[in-house]
Amino acid sequence: MAEQLLDSVRDFIDGGSILISLAVGYFAQDMSYTLWSGLAGTAVVFLAVVPPWPFMNRNNIKWQPAQNGLAGIRI
Repeated sequence: MAEQLLDSVRDFIDGGSILISLAVGYFAQDMSYTLWSGLAGTAVVFLAVVPPWPFMNRNNIKWQPAQNGLAGIRI
């Protein structure tokens, strides 16, 4: 569930930042503005998606306990 939400947020912010950076570069007629505004959009996506936000941990997955990897192997 959380992965789908993060993918949607990433797609929305990334797509918007691409369109904004292209518009900024076009109207300024400067490629460096396009690159820097695109980099700023990537930083915003990074800050929105990478940190472990508390609302993402509401439904944690219950993993099985770790077992000895060699328990089933007989040599």
